[in-house]
Amino acid sequence: MECHSTQDYIKKIIDSDKFSEIIVSASDQVSGVGRSGNEWHYYKNAIAFSFTLKPLIEEPTLTSMEMGILLVKFFQTKFNHTLYLKWPNDLLTKDVEKCGGILIHAINTSILVVGIGININLTEDEIKTTKFGFVELFNLDPNYKETLPVEIYNFVLNNRLSKSDIKKQWNDYCIHLDRTVKIVDRNSTHIGKFVGLGDRGEATLEINKNETEKILNGSLFLV
Repeated sequence: MECHSTQDYIKKIIDSDKFSEIIVSASDQVSGVGRSGNEWHYYKNAIAFSFTLKPLIEEPTLTSMEMGILLVKFFQTKFNHTLYLKWPNDLLTKDVEKCGGILIHAINTSILVVGIGININLTEDEIKTTKFGFVELFNLDPNYKETLPVEIYNFVLNNRLSKSDIKKQWNDYCIHLDRTVKIVDRNSTHIGKFVGLGDRGEATLEINKNETEKILNGSLFLV
């Protein structure tokens, strides 16, 4: 179906007093939302979907990291296609181009709505006019915009991770681990070597040999 935002659609229909498994995918998403309210541009062959999820840990930021790990594992397992993670919630290609993102909205303490957008098989015209990357896949089911989100949702439900697993495995897929990065938030800029995640999913930067800094929110850039 065509919809403005799969996340907004679920938020309208969900019963906030009772958890139920819901997944909504779009053949065309006209008003997708990214981090900080930014628009997520929808390309012709992209998949855009949202689903409900029970939080297994208290920190919603770590749940976003968990979803990133599971998406990387899914594409590696099903398509033998390698993707990477960039803090806090981006999927990247091997050429360090953003090809997808994750956004989580908490309905309450027991219901999350996870929104995912992934660029797949951009057209030649789209490649010429965009700064984003894409996942190149072959021999897809003609109805993949419906079937692939369901496969991903089932993979997520069957492969949930503990807090310790999230912190360790996210580092395994991080494209900028032990590299100098710049993180910009609303009020300040932080520069240092990215050395991993904090207990709440914070970016941990090594400022010098004796000092580290943890940043919970912001946009990360490679230096």
